[in-house]
Amino acid sequence: MPPFSSTVRSASEGAERILRRVCTRAFGYRLETGIRGWTLRVERATEEGWRAYDLVVDPAELSGSLSDAAVRDRLSHAWALQLGVA
Repeated sequence: MPPFSSTVRSASEGAERILRRVCTRAFGYRLETGIRGWTLRVERATEEGWRAYDLVVDPAELSGSLSDAAVRDRLSHAWALQLGVA
């Protein structure tokens, strides 16, 4: 198992790459770990102003998206729906 800091770093990189594909406007994000799992807090600009969203994420899946286009595409589609940009 990779060190925790390495896991956070690769999961964060995966999340950012997917968000750059999905969000056409400005956005900010924070990856949080907790007792109930990992959450990606996304704040993005909309026509009505800034909105915040909490997405439940799997760190292994985010890391895997860096090298697996199918995972990246699936997450991009799901997040676009959840963030209201589809």
